Amino acid sequence: MTSQQPEITIGDQTQLSCPEENANIFSRLTFWYFNDLIKLGSEKVLEMTDLYGLRSEEKAAHISSSFQNEWESAVTSSNRSNSKLLKVIHKVFGRRFYLAGFLKIIYDITQLVSPMFVQWIVGHIREGENSSVFWGYFLAISLFLLQLIGAIFLQQYFFVVMTQGRRIITALMTAVYRKTLSLSPVVKKNFNNGHIITYMTTDSVKIGGLVKNLHMTWSCVLQIVVSVTMLVIMLGWPALTGFSIIVVVVPICWLITRAVRRIRRSALLISAQRKAVLSEVINGIRTIKLNVWESAFVDKISQIRKSEMWKNTQVMLANCFTNSLMRVIPIFVAIISLAVYSIYNSLEPKIIFTCLSYINLLKAPTTFFPSLLASFVEAKISLDRIERFLTAENVEEIQVLTEESEYAIQVKEGSFSWEESVAICEPSLNTNAIEKESEQHQLVDTSSGHSSVDKVSICKTFSLMNINLNIRKGSLVVVVGSLGCGKSSLLSALLGEMKRQHGTITLGGTLAYVPQQAWLKDATIRDNILFGNPLDEDKYNRVIESCCLGTDLKSLECGDRYMVGQKGSMLSGGQKTEGGFGQSSLFRCRCLPFR
Repeated sequence: MTSQQPEITIGDQTQLSCPEENANIFSRLTFWYFNDLIKLGSEKVLEMTDLYGLRSEEKAAHISSSFQNEWESAVTSSNRSNSKLLKVIHKVFGRRFYLAGFLKIIYDITQLVSPMFVQWIVGHIREGENSSVFWGYFLAISLFLLQLIGAIFLQQYFFVVMTQGRRIITALMTAVYRKTLSLSPVVKKNFNNGHIITYMTTDSVKIGGLVKNLHMTWSCVLQIVVSVTMLVIMLGWPALTGFSIIVVVVPICWLITRAVRRIRRSALLISAQRKAVLSEVINGIRTIKLNVWESAFVDKISQIRKSEMWKNTQVMLANCFTNSLMRVIPIFVAIISLAVYSIYNSLEPKIIFTCLSYINLLKAPTTFFPSLLASFVEAKISLDRIERFLTAENVEEIQVLTEESEYAIQVKEGSFSWEESVAICEPSLNTNAIEKESEQHQLVDTSSGHSSVDKVSICKTFSLMNINLNIRKGSLVVVVGSLGCGKSSLLSALLGEMKRQHGTITLGGTLAYVPQQAWLKDATIRDNILFGNPLDEDKYNRVIESCCLGTDLKSLECGDRYMVGQKGSMLSGGQKTEGGFGQSSLFRCRCLPFR
């Protein structure tokens, strides 16, 4: 019924394409295309090659690209509303959201109509021989078909909201990750690792759950209104005596929800603090072990965890109370309503069964409604947190010169500053600065000679003022000067990490920065140099030779397959630097600033 074609490869293994792409309408409605995988899973432990690949529209690259384009358009628009993120989510994922709403309302209609068929069937049975047999069969078959159609639409609804929720989570996670790579250094200090991890895990999941919760909310309201209306029609005013309980309980649940909102907000702050401390401990575990600080950090983490657990316990107790309250409400509604009705009227089976059916429909709405309100509160908090992060200031964008330009770097009347104090060893410094135009292998001395930099401020805000710099393509320029004169700040300004007050920076092509401490991931030397690029043997060998890595690779047991460890811990300082040179050289960028 379905065909499976190789789609992608994981390592040396081929992964099958998703059979949903070629499934017919019956297979899609009943998820028949999934039977082969279920059968295979019952026979053996599933491996990666047994699983289906994602459809193109489900892949993170496609989802991230669509979301990012709309988000950038929303940010650059003149609209200054505080709900940009929600509007972008609606624009990108709204179509399937409304499809899910259509599926849900069809299911709700089948459930709300079913009690009427129960009433007609019971009435038909009570009439006995006076009623048509065919009418009885028609009612029974109709009730069966209603339940069947409802089940199909309900499962399709769950499939749509779950997949759409996962898409939203994927879009938000990739957007947060992308934002971490472009945050300005000053703003980055306001968002530690704990915050970012919380945005990518907890907050994005809560926002993704909105797809389901929004439909559940109006569905609960619809079921409550229709069920109450039908009960009033059948029982009359005695039905209102039972529903008086709901009038009393709803305000109580609303007050509890407000309290949960306050507790949840403080719990999120404590959670971010705990994750930040854990990240700090993991990154500095070697230092902690060497200094035998384990007990101190364990106590610190345990104390934060206890505070977090107490907040979570309060939230769970409140949720348990409201859920328990809502679960028993339909029972009391049924008892009170039917008891009062029986005082003034005789109870007939068709009235009892129909009323119980409608009261039974109230169980799900009254049970889930408080948790839905709480989920909206949490999602609103998460939306605000992620939107505040995504709209934070980015690193200054640098204009790229055309290939025909003779300059690799141009700075015109540039003034840059750090927005916070920078520790400077010298109490004061008066310097001229950086020479204008550099020649081949030019040496620029910031401690003497003519310059176009008026001053370097080392007061509360460290700044570089009125810089004019022209560096030709192919030239080697060295910036030298006394300690604290602004050499590193100049590189930071060229990278866009210092805030530009005025002036322009233009580059004659791409730029690759080689920091003083090379950034190496826990992988092989080859993987660190390639940095995700496909292997080109000739190009790779030229990089090895030009960066003088050949001798070091020969001395290592596994050559370029040698694992460098976390942050290059298995390499010497010189080998780390050579690895950093190799990373930058492979990209063949126009500008290569070294520190």
